[in-house]
Parts: sequence; C-alpha cells; structure tokens
Amino acid sequence: MTDSRYIVGVDLGTTNIAVAYIDTEKTPDTITVFPVPQLIAPGEIGENPLLPACCFIPAVKQVQPGSLNLPWNKKLDYAIGVYAREEGPSTPKRFISSAKSWLCHAGVNRREKILPWGQDKAAYSISPLEVTTRYLDHLKQSWNHKFKRRRDRDGNRCTLETQQVVVTVPASFDETARELTLEAARNAGFKNLTLQEEPLAAFYAWLDQNRNNWKQEIPESGAALVIDVGGGTSDFSLIELDSEGVLNRTATGEHLLLGGDNIDIALAKKIESEWNTHLPPGEWASLCQQTRKAKELILGGNADSADVTLLGSGSSVIGGARKSQVRKKELAKLLDEGFFPEIPADSTSPERRGGIRAMGLPYAADPALPRHLLAFLRYAAKLKDETGSGILCPDRVLFNGGAMIPDSIRNRILKIIESWFPGKDISELESAGLNLAVARGAAVYGRTRRGDGIKVKSGAARSYYLQIEGNKPDNHLCVMPRGVEENRKQAINRGFVLEANRKVSFPLFSSATRIKDKTGDFVPDSDELTPVKNLISVIKFGKSGARSIHAGITAELTESGLLQVCLESKDTNHVWPLHFDTRELAESQPKEEEKAVQVVDAAKIGEAAKLIEKLFLKEPANLPSIAKSLEKTLGLPRQEWPLPLLRELADALLKLPGKMLKTPQQENRWLNLTGFCLRPGFGDPADRLRLQKIWKHWFSGLKNPNNAQTAAEWWVFWRRVAPGLATGHQRTIFQVLAKQLFPKDKLLKQHKLGAQVHMEMWRCIGSLELLQPDRKTAIGELLTASLNKLREFEFWVIGRLAARHLFHASAENLVPSGTATRWAEKLLTMKKPDRQCLFALSRIAAVTSDRHLDITPAMKSKIRKTLTLHNAPEAWLKHLDGITADTGDEQKQILGDSLPLGLKLAE
Repeated sequence: MTDSRYIVGVDLGTTNIAVAYIDTEKTPDTITVFPVPQLIAPGEIGENPLLPACCFIPAVKQVQPGSLNLPWNKKLDYAIGVYAREEGPSTPKRFISSAKSWLCHAGVNRREKILPWGQDKAAYSISPLEVTTRYLDHLKQSWNHKFKRRRDRDGNRCTLETQQVVVTVPASFDETARELTLEAARNAGFKNLTLQEEPLAAFYAWLDQNRNNWKQEIPESGAALVIDVGGGTSDFSLIELDSEGVLNRTATGEHLLLGGDNIDIALAKKIESEWNTHLPPGEWASLCQQTRKAKELILGGNADSADVTLLGSGSSVIGGARKSQVRKKELAKLLDEGFFPEIPADSTSPERRGGIRAMGLPYAADPALPRHLLAFLRYAAKLKDETGSGILCPDRVLFNGGAMIPDSIRNRILKIIESWFPGKDISELESAGLNLAVARGAAVYGRTRRGDGIKVKSGAARSYYLQIEGNKPDNHLCVMPRGVEENRKQAINRGFVLEANRKVSFPLFSSATRIKDKTGDFVPDSDELTPVKNLISVIKFGKSGARSIHAGITAELTESGLLQVCLESKDTNHVWPLHFDTRELAESQPKEEEKAVQVVDAAKIGEAAKLIEKLFLKEPANLPSIAKSLEKTLGLPRQEWPLPLLRELADALLKLPGKMLKTPQQENRWLNLTGFCLRPGFGDPADRLRLQKIWKHWFSGLKNPNNAQTAAEWWVFWRRVAPGLATGHQRTIFQVLAKQLFPKDKLLKQHKLGAQVHMEMWRCIGSLELLQPDRKTAIGELLTASLNKLREFEFWVIGRLAARHLFHASAENLVPSGTATRWAEKLLTMKKPDRQCLFALSRIAAVTSDRHLDITPAMKSKIRKTLTLHNAPEAWLKHLDGITADTGDEQKQILGDSLPLGLKLAE
C-alpha cells in the first residue's frame, strides 16, 4: 500500500473527525480535505469537512422509516455526524459522544457494551471499541461511495481500505488504547494502517506549509513546543532542531483528559448553581451540549453573549424550561482563572490523583493547563539533563486543536510561557489550520514514509537495557541505544539461553545519560539506570516441560513509543515478542510517609519454602504453629511480609502435591496460608499465572467437604483471591453459592455445616465485584426485603453490592444509583444501625462526581445525618464530600483483610 494512488490522513478526534488526502498521480501532489458525506437532518445528506464524533441511536418511533438511510446503507438504525450531534442530546439515553476518551479510559472494560454511559444495558448499547469502528466504517463507506469510479494507473479501484492510511492518536495514548484503535480499524475493514501521534502530525502540516523556509523559522539547536488541546485531551510534544539540521521529537507528555469538554462542564456547573438545582443525568448531558454551543459562538467572535435554554420533561415541556445566559466577560474570567491562569515558574506540579468524573470520564484533577505545561517542560529538561532540575525553554510554539482556535487563548498561553523565561522572545508558529492540521499532517507523514519530504525523527530519547541473568557484574544488555530512529531493528549478534515453559522475568531499565552505549553492550547496574517495567512471562515451546533454548535478541522502537523486543530461536523459526511501553518511566519519587517495604534475604526465603514442604508433607502435627515458625525463620511478623515475599511463599505452597494434603488440618492450613499469601489476587506481575493454577483447585474441590472448618476456610480462600479472578470465574463461584444460599430466590437462614460457613459464603458473594449489575440487584433485593432479620455480615454484603467505588472492578459493574438509593432508604429505617449497616450507607453515599453513579444530594444529606448521629468514623464521612482514597482501615473493612505491604492501588 506504500505505492497506492492516495495517501490518506485521518484525524480521529474526540469531538470531530477529519480526513485529508494526497493524490500522488497529480502534479503538484497537494493536500485536499475530504468533505465527509453525512446526515445533517432526517433524510438529508450533506458534505462537511468535519464529521462530528457523535452517534445517535433513536428509537423506532423517533424517526420516520428510511430517514437515517445513507447512499451506501439503507438499513441503518443509527446516525453519525452533524445530525447526531444536533439531535442526540435531546435523548441522552441514546446519544454517545467522546468515544475516543472512553477508548483510553482504563477504568472501564472498553470492549463491553457500556455506551451510552449510565444507562441500563439495552439492545442498542455498544462498546467504545464498536463506536470507534462505526466512525471508521463511515469514513470508509463514504469515501468508497464518492470515489467509486476512481482507479489507479493499473486499473485498480481506489477503495479506502486499499490505500495508504495514517490514523492519528494522542501522543500520550497508552499501548492498550493504540491497539484498540488498530483493532477498530481492522473491524471496519482496513487491511493496513499506520498510527501517528497528533502533535507530530500537526507539526508535519506546518512543515509542509513552510517547506521552503522552515529552517529560518526554528533557530539552530532550538526547540518547538507543540501544544495540542482538543475537545477531550491535551497533548504536549517537544521537537528540537539539532546542530546538523535534523529534527528530533525528544519528549511527549502524559495522558490528560483536559480540553474543550472541561470548559463546557465548568459552564454547566455554573449555570446549574445559578438555578439552585441538581440536574438528573439526562438533563445535565443536554446542558453540557448547550454550553458547548454558547462557548463556540462567543469565542468565535460572533456574539457578546449566548442564551442557554434547557427544556423540561413531562407534559409541560415549555412551562418547565430553564433559561440562562453566558456572557463574554464571564466566560473570559472563567477561562483566565480556571483554565489558563497566570502562574509563576516555581509553581508546584499538578495533582495526579482525585480527578473529577463528569459524563463518566476521569478528567484531570487540575484544569489549569499552564500547570500541566510547566510540569512537562520540567520533565523535558530532565530528559535532556537528568542532573538539572530546571525548565526547558522552547523557542517556538505551535498550537493545534479546536480549543486553541481563539486568538485570545493562544496569546494568553504565549504570555504565560514568556513570563517563565524573562527576556526570551517566544513566538508562535502559524498553524496550517487548527481543526484540519492533524488530518493534513497525517497525509504528509504518509508521504514522508515513501521518502518524499522532511522527516522528524522520533527515535529513542533514552537508552534501554534488559537485565540478563548471570554471574558477571555487567549484566544489563543494551537493546536500544539512545537516538536510534523508530522502526530501525537492532540485532544483537550473540547467543543467549532462554528458559521455556516456565515463569521467567524480563526487567527493562532505561537511561538518559548513557549516550555512548551501543547495541549489544553490557553495562553494570548503577544510578544511571532507572527501572521501567518487569515483564513476567512463560515462553511456550512444544508440549514438554521446562527446557533451555538458544536464542537471539532483536529490538525495535515504533512511532507509538512501543519497544518490541523479540526473542528468536536459533534452532527453529519460533519468535517470541515482548512489548514494553517506554512511556511508563516513573517521574515522581515515593512519598516519605509511605512505610518502607523490607527485602528478605533469598536464603531465608529458601529456608521458609523448605519449612512449608516439611510441615505439610512430613510433620503435619506441627501445622498449627506454621505461621509462627515462618515468622521466626523470616525474622518478620506476618503482617509485615511484603508482596514479593508473600508471592514467593505462595509459589512454594502451590508446588505441594495436592493429593498428599488429605487431612482436614492439612487442607485447612493450606487454604488459610495460601489465601493469605495470594490476597487480593492481583498486584504482582505473575499473579495471572498463579490464579490459572489456583482455578484448577476449584474443580478438584475439597477433600474434606463435610468438615465445617474446612468448608469455611474454602470460602475465605476464594473471597481473598476473588479480585484477581476473571468475570467467568466469579460467575461460576456465584452460581454455586446461589444454589446453597438462596435456592429459588428464597433466603436460607443457615447452612447445614453451621453459622461460620454460612457467613463466609455470604462474604464471598459480596467480594464478587465482576457480577453483572442485574445479578447484584437481585441479591440486594432479597437481602433488603428481610431487613430486620439481617445479621452484620449481610449488611456488609449490601455495602459491597451497592458501593459507588469498587475495589478492583470497572465502573460498569456498579448497580444503578436508583437501586442503591432504594436500598439506602430501607437501611435508614433501622432505629439502631450496627457498624456494618453504617458501613453500607457510607459506601452507597460515596461521591464519584458522575451523575449516573451518584445518589441524589437529598439522600446523601440523610445518610450524612445518620452517620454523624451514630458516630461513624470520620474517614467514612469524607467520602461524602469528595473523591478520597480509602484508608488502610477502610481497605481492611472492605476486603476483610489488610493489603500486603508494597501493593498500591491506583485511584
């Protein structure tokens, strides 16, 4: 496809999608914007250079038959583009926007049918991946329809899927989001597609526009800062011109959900406050669309104010309408103070945690763009010279993205940057079009891949090293030297021994200061090397057990920042790729108040493993004291065993032959200790492999099923590891528990083996966070129907089922806020609520800042009064005021166990 007639660039934006192309059979091969055919009204098709990234799925009665038809598809039940953007917000339950932000949202399952967000799953619900596929399919079909008669010199039809296509993504997209973008393209029928970063594409567009004088625009050894702020994301990149006249992309920023959407949300919050109300999710979504239009109208210079009207619902729509007005001065103040404030060069870096959630998405906690920009320039300076702690000064700034269109915003940002560097003249590079530059630049980049044009090197800004096992002190192998261009394979001409069919680790390190190392060099461990990531893998080879294989190593860095290290067998054609995301370099130091995790001597760990084998297999009579014996051997009390040590002990326990653990005492101690060492089922890179082994125990079952203590330990064990299990595993556990606890939807008061087993079974159910919301709802309805008969542990289960923040599962697994509210109303009728009842209320009332998930302010106020009246812990009340991390005591309350030392939960 590198010799196709057309080179096509696609800007797959959060708010708008654009396409530009180069016809290589025309002279000159100028860039043309493709006007995308789309519905602009029911039954009316028009062409627009921008395709709004909106999807509207109307009900059958909302539209006339055939009114959604497109020339290439007469059976569509959804609309994409202008009509979807204008009409969809009036029916929020059937409207999808910001799909790109959902595609990079690690807090949800991006393959699940979770959109439109906050609605009960319906036949029309789709996943972020599928929405993206629909957008790309629309582009393909519209191109093919319009160009169906065009052929190349060889007579081949110029369908889009057969052309050279470059799709852009944010520079800060993680590898999962990039892979999902490629998967969406494959699902839409694209056969070969290249990804390019949006800031780089914008710079390529500028280069093409200034192809004859670009070296006069950027000083020698100077740096151009690209600030790309669109509807949903902000991206920063730094491109430097070296002394030899070569352009190098040297730094990219972290992922920021910060853009025009945030301004729309801030305006909506201000108006909602004026109305002194708390809008339901549907009306809130409509208001945000209204404020977007008002913002664009004012910032476009077409008005000094804009009216905002929100129609009510019900029979008196007109009478229930609310009105407000956005004024230019008020908008300017909001932008200046909230989003583009003037800050000094010594300002602190923005908070990384506790971001607001609006429309379901985790937006940046600090909306002040200059603060994020300042942090990026500090990071860029550190990459250039790790010994310094200064700020890298750019010589030029190139703006991109719809949020940067107003002159006033660009001028203010330039003024702020110049204030950090007194006396420095920092000028703006004129953009090739803030809304279309990325699509145009993507096409230009495609042309440079054919060898025609100015290349921006985006090679390794750091050197990368794999730690190799061996006795030599120089045991870090350089697999990618600093400065190597992307897509340049580095081969290491020496042999290595690879251990197959067993768990092995691949620790990756990096350095920004070792600039003389070459591919294949071995270097010693030192302060110059920084850990990046440690992959734990099993290299599968044949059906036999562990074996050694002679292998070679190659490495390649892609444009998207993926370091692919391939292990290549010397004796066969087998190749095993290892993928490292090079942008995972940690920039922040651990907090001083965090408790240091102790490292236990390897010899002691070996002694502990031998002790486990001896007590379980040879001296089972001494098993009751195994915990104390291990504490004595390791020199650490059990609660201070760090995560790596726990997993080493778990591995020793998993090696024990199950057929020899016959007695209740052996089985009880194995379940108790193994569950303790594996809790909470995730946190170590190899836990997925361990849980695959563990799952075999589910099917083999208990050897002493009629022993009450053994049965109780069995369910404690599965509760402890449940967070690390997959959805199917949790569903299987639930089906067994449901038959024993509430057959035919009727609660049983007691288990045949006693109260302890009954309680642990219920607590296990409460830990199955991946159950579908409808199943959780059914369980909660059974429990709350017998409220006055419930015991403490059953209130705990309600708290886990109705929680607004899940411990490890994604947000789509939450029960609806209406359901949680209904349960809270019942709990509030308890005259003397016990601690677990109060715990449940606190989890139900916890703030998420997502209207689809939060309970109403009125209900929250009632719960606050009850918690305060009954002296609930202060930490529980804090969750009602804002998003705060759980304390150690709260985590223990939620799990029934403390977290291992060294395991930090992402917020």
